[in-house]
Amino acid sequence: MSAERSFLPKRLVTTAAGLVLMAFGVVISSKAVLGTSPMTAIPFVLSLTTTLSLGTANLLFSVMLMTAGALIMGRFYRPVCLLQILTVILFSALCDVFAFLLSDLVITDYVFQWGAIIVSCIILAFGVSLLIASDLTMMPPEYLVLFISFRTKAEFGRVKVMVDLTLISVAAVISLLSFGSFVGVREGTLFAALALGFTIRFFTAQLKRTGFYDSIGRRSAEPGRSPGAS
Repeated sequence: MSAERSFLPKRLVTTAAGLVLMAFGVVISSKAVLGTSPMTAIPFVLSLTTTLSLGTANLLFSVMLMTAGALIMGRFYRPVCLLQILTVILFSALCDVFAFLLSDLVITDYVFQWGAIIVSCIILAFGVSLLIASDLTMMPPEYLVLFISFRTKAEFGRVKVMVDLTLISVAAVISLLSFGSFVGVREGTLFAALALGFTIRFFTAQLKRTGFYDSIGRRSAEPGRSPGAS
């Protein structure tokens, strides 16, 4: 067994742990009713305006993003990227599980709502940092950013900001058309958009500093893989 494959079980566990934390963080933020992260802003608003659950809305939206990513990449698209559908299905199912478990949780006090938003951002950022550490897959919004960056030669961070703003804007338009006001897209959404990047970088640095990357076989890992790299 190669050294790379010997670490695969640990990476799979790391990926699963990351998805669990991400789903939990998203549901906590939805309970704060101040908005969710840009990644789930559209699914969250759709879950409020339709009969779809948050998980189902996220699954359908993710399939749309995957299709868009495949069209953008064209002949450069690699079939291995389709494995992200497994990640999406698990994440979407976890969102519905946590939504059910926390169905009785109601947060009405504005101070506590902000507390929930901050806690959700910390949990979500740690989950994302674990997903990055595992280096096995990404969520469709991140894949879309990577694909656009690859085809346009634009810097990844700049493209991510543009994609995040687009997702928030679309969610806001859907909310306005459905409710006549910003429901599901509020100050918490903007806070998450600004804070998540810094928090993810902090957790990633800590995971590297404490030797976690070494423990899952990421000693020689190089950032900035090409789209679809395994």
